[in-house]
Amino acid sequence: MKSPIRIRYFLWLAALLITFWLVNSLTLLAINLPSILARGPDWREEFYEWVVITGVGALLMPALLYAAWQLSNLLLRPLRDIVKTSNRIYGGDLNERIQVQDTHDEISELVASLNRAWDRYQDVVRRQKQFAGAASHQLRTPLTTIRTTGEIALQHERQPEEYCDAIGRMLEEANRLSRIVEQLLLMAKLSRAELTAIFATVDADRLIREVIESYQPLVQDKRILTSCSGMDGLMLHGQSALLNQALVNLVDNAVRHTPVGGRIEVTAGLLESGRAEICVSDSGTGFALPAGNQECEFERLDAGSGLGLHIVRDIVQAHSGSMHVGTSGLGGARVCLRLPVSTT
Repeated sequence: MKSPIRIRYFLWLAALLITFWLVNSLTLLAINLPSILARGPDWREEFYEWVVITGVGALLMPALLYAAWQLSNLLLRPLRDIVKTSNRIYGGDLNERIQVQDTHDEISELVASLNRAWDRYQDVVRRQKQFAGAASHQLRTPLTTIRTTGEIALQHERQPEEYCDAIGRMLEEANRLSRIVEQLLLMAKLSRAELTAIFATVDADRLIREVIESYQPLVQDKRILTSCSGMDGLMLHGQSALLNQALVNLVDNAVRHTPVGGRIEVTAGLLESGRAEICVSDSGTGFALPAGNQECEFERLDAGSGLGLHIVRDIVQAHSGSMHVGTSGLGGARVCLRLPVSTT
């Protein structure tokens, strides 16, 4: 059976100390041996010095061996910390990390490398959970629409034109479902670096108007007044399908929380920082913001703000942007996306 590494460290240090003591003692004896054998006038004094030095070394040996035992324990402390932290992470605490000592040695490099690996592992687990939640959230509406349309169409016999109309609506929802699945898979399987590699120039005006137009039936049904402004010539740098999904989620959230006869405004423009800002404001119920705040980053908002907005946050962060929430001038919620602009 293999001995623990601490015992092996100790045995190596003990062997080194004993070897040093023996070599030192034998070397001193070899230097003084000719005088001792010749029985010169100083041979007793030289022999006595050898005995004293050798004896002192022998007496100090237990203390030195104890120090070697403690030193072996000190050398293994970083490894024990790594094992303890690894066990806690294995137990499910994915936020746990090893405390890095800034010693610029091999142990600190190992710790930093392990922490990076656990960061990547945590990100993979988070994206898997996000995909499961996002899939159930995003797929529910089109699936429900397809099922409801089919059930209504089959309730009683209809004219061929009505069946065609129902099938057309179902196909539209099926196409929407297909696009959502593609976007969710893209988010789930691609890292931020891989996403960045497929970024392109996105026309903000076209993006926003397409989303607003897709919600016209719902907006008209609730008699909601919509307006867009400030988008001419604004070009974003990103992945168009994901940015479209982020804006769809914001508009969908605004439509659902805006009462009948309310208002929704979508504005876009450039900030002094050189970033684009797209804001969706409504006259709905608004957010429960931290006390004394008119605007805050989305991360500071209560966790019950809805999965749709969390998906928006993840898309924006994948674009190296930020998401801010606040109270709109219409009396409801205001959500702003700050995104990089295209330089080409």
